[in-house]
Amino acid sequence: MPGLFTNFIDVLIPLAGALLVLAFPQCLTKRDLKAEENRKVARRLRTSGWLLLVAAALILVANVGSSLSRNGGSQPSTPTMHRVQAGTPDQSGWITAQSTFGRFSVKVPIPFNDFTIDVTDSSSLTRKVEVVGCKSTEGIKFSASKAFYKSSGTSAKVFAKMKSGGGLPNATVVPSLVNGHEACDIAFGDLSVRANQRAVLVGEEIYLLIVEWPLGQQTLAKSLIPTFFDSLRILE
Repeated sequence: MPGLFTNFIDVLIPLAGALLVLAFPQCLTKRDLKAEENRKVARRLRTSGWLLLVAAALILVANVGSSLSRNGGSQPSTPTMHRVQAGTPDQSGWITAQSTFGRFSVKVPIPFNDFTIDVTDSSSLTRKVEVVGCKSTEGIKFSASKAFYKSSGTSAKVFAKMKSGGGLPNATVVPSLVNGHEACDIAFGDLSVRANQRAVLVGEEIYLLIVEWPLGQQTLAKSLIPTFFDSLRILE
């Protein structure tokens, strides 16, 4: 299944880069990153690491399903695909993307993939994530997810970190309410890529909507964000 293999390589490349930059930044420069005069260099490296990590997550969300559809391959144990390139536009031109097991829906402008990620890492705070996502021909990526945590109270702690910018590069955070639930909109990015995300805290879970785009598609991406963000429906 070359297509599926390529998709995972696409994820592994930025993921490996992120882990290298975040865990071993000193190997990338001869400067002493602990020195006061090099704090800006260390900060730029951390920013690059976080962007690579976000890119890996978005590539997985947007692309993994499409190669399964093309190759007719078996479903991987993680993520578990439920639907691939699904949905029909309504009269507005948007598609309702309803998560199979997440009990939420959003509207997206193109067909979407619907899958579950079961987290097997014992050190992770998360036990499962339900996701719908897609990627346009312009390179604009949409994802909506619902994170389930292992321990009570974890969601509130994670959300508090999100409200502080969560280490995202050049983050601007705007607190808000979504259907009475605490939420925040976060804009972040660097010279090559931009992203907006909306996090909504609902009890012990967090819903996270992300739009990411290359700089050349900023006008189009920003015109689509309001409809996507405002379309979240919690079906419980």
